[in-house]
Amino acid sequence: MIDEPKINKRYLTILEATEYLGVSRWSLYKLVQRRLVPFIPIATNVDSYNHVIGKAIIRFDIQTLDKWMAKNAIIPLNK
Repeated sequence: MIDEPKINKRYLTILEATEYLGVSRWSLYKLVQRRLVPFIPIATNVDSYNHVIGKAIIRFDIQTLDKWMAKNAIIPLNK
């Protein structure tokens, strides 16, 4: 049995989200950059093309992450 991360708050930092999802920080940043994972921008500087300039502060809603994982789960084919 795999131990589930014990996180008792709703909004996660990038490090907490990597622990919760079981992915590397690099992988999660790539998912955010490609807008493939739901996240909440807290403070960002963006240019006219909506590209982030400098570092962004982002959070992840744990409930939204759970829904995203369930929605993107691949169901095995019955043989």
